[in-house]
Amino acid sequence: MNGKRRNDGDHARLSSAAQAAAKRGLIEEAERLYREALVTMPDDVFARHGLAISLYRQARASEALQEIIRLRTRDSTRSDFIGLEAAIRAATGDHHASLDLYRALAATGRISARQSLGMAQQLKTLGQFAAATSLLRSMIASDSTGDVALRAETWWTLADLKTGALTAGDRQIVAALLASPDSRGDARVHLHYALGQALDCCEEPDAAFDHFRSGADLLRRRSRYRAQDTTDRVETTMKALSRMTFAQRPPAPQLQATPIFVVGLPRAGSTLVEQILASHPAVEATMELVELPLLARSIGLEPPDCHPERLALLTTTQLRRLGEQYIERTRIYRKTARTIFVDKMPNNWFHAGLILAALPHARIVDVRRAPLATGVSAFKQLFARGQAFSYDLADLGRYYRDYVRLMRHVDTVAPGRVHRLVYEDLLDDPEGTIRALLEACDLPFADACLDFQATVRPVWTPSAAQVRRPLYADAREAWRAVDAHLEPMCAALGATLTDWR
Repeated sequence: MNGKRRNDGDHARLSSAAQAAAKRGLIEEAERLYREALVTMPDDVFARHGLAISLYRQARASEALQEIIRLRTRDSTRSDFIGLEAAIRAATGDHHASLDLYRALAATGRISARQSLGMAQQLKTLGQFAAATSLLRSMIASDSTGDVALRAETWWTLADLKTGALTAGDRQIVAALLASPDSRGDARVHLHYALGQALDCCEEPDAAFDHFRSGADLLRRRSRYRAQDTTDRVETTMKALSRMTFAQRPPAPQLQATPIFVVGLPRAGSTLVEQILASHPAVEATMELVELPLLARSIGLEPPDCHPERLALLTTTQLRRLGEQYIERTRIYRKTARTIFVDKMPNNWFHAGLILAALPHARIVDVRRAPLATGVSAFKQLFARGQAFSYDLADLGRYYRDYVRLMRHVDTVAPGRVHRLVYEDLLDDPEGTIRALLEACDLPFADACLDFQATVRPVWTPSAAQVRRPLYADAREAWRAVDAHLEPMCAALGATLTDWR
């Protein structure tokens, strides 16, 4: 009896501590405490639910899915369980299942505003823009929660569909919300970016840029990003790569699957290149997968505990094991029998050396776009997570410069192993550029790759609408409309401003 009371007390203490850690954003600590609580009481629904959320927030979707399935087996009707499974299914790339869950929840009348936003995101991802617009409009019209933050995010989500400008009346409502004393923190960020998108669509570039800059300034003030950390990381990585030997790519795959890594800066055209590759009958597109960064973090190659010099110390056996782990962990995102798949995480350019060493059969496609075009497009985008460098013009320029330096060094130590695709070349010579891309990926030419906009698939990036259109060049020189604002970026780019190819 005394032992049971002691265990009950331990369980309550651990559960309370886990909840407190989660509220403070200490997600790894929360996971540890929830796991300890489940040791003392394995059937505790609260702790199991908290563990699933902790895993999901760490981008460990496959593990989170196992936990939520256990919960749903016990209770299939709880709306919070259904909503969490819908979010996790989306994170594993199972967007149709996610949308079905959201729709089932909506049919019960118990769907929350946050879950409705998740449903709108899935509609956008699946190309159902009219339905997404209708849902968001309905949420705005029926809002009775008084939650300014959610209202602001709903307006931004609507603007970020990029399928049509907000009306003049819409803009007045958003501006009034922005002027309200209740508009704080994330609400102000979302409202600034919503107005920025709206004014950009109305061809009022200077007014739009002012809102983008105001939203970015709010994000930059709370960010810990330091451009010097990226420069130091690149310098150390280059030194490590210089101490390594990279063999020529083997002629045939030996692993169960062959990844094509599409890397570069956000908004440089990587989603478009992914769409082209996904149109090939031998290739499966997945998502911007977090598995490689997570593996890199486990060996000290990712912030906050980043030691790039360790890359050169890895043995052949360790590298082979990392490659095997990557292939195994990405299995959940692969929904077809195709053995070639695309991993479109732009920031994987940091890990080009790790890819070449641990996954020698992989292909790397470096998608590059002119620096000012890339920088302005990134600066105007509110990203779901990460990309903290994009909220300051000087940081953007310096980041682009560091990216070019590292990728040129990769070309030096492993010549011919990275295929560079320049976005502007794709606009000027679509067929020639696409043929070269497919050849670099050891793929036969397929006419469907030229007609990529006809390929139906989920697209979960800010470019979801754009890649469903044929190639267009109207955004090519869009940065010139705000040229007067770009001196900080130009100064940070230095010689890379012109010498970027």
